[in-house]
Amino acid sequence: MQKFTLYNLETGEYVDMTLPQILVEINRDRSEEWAPYDVTDWKEGLAQFTEWELVEDIESDDADSLSIEDDRDERDCQRESDLMAYYRER
Repeated sequence: MQKFTLYNLETGEYVDMTLPQILVEINRDRSEEWAPYDVTDWKEGLAQFTEWELVEDIESDDADSLSIEDDRDERDCQRESDLMAYYRER
């Protein structure tokens, strides 16, 4: 199953989650009136209703295969460095 690397904006933590895990995170603790996010709009829900930010889709666990946008600012460069360290520790 495909995994996604997410960055927690509050704690600075990186985690890998599958899409079903992400959907649980987005849709948890909501009222009965809540219209659950699904596979068609989960990125919008992740951005609007969680502290998580999508870093990338993971095709394999190989840290050398990471591809992060080239037009990044200083903050993104730090995240990339943190992400590479995270994968090396695994």
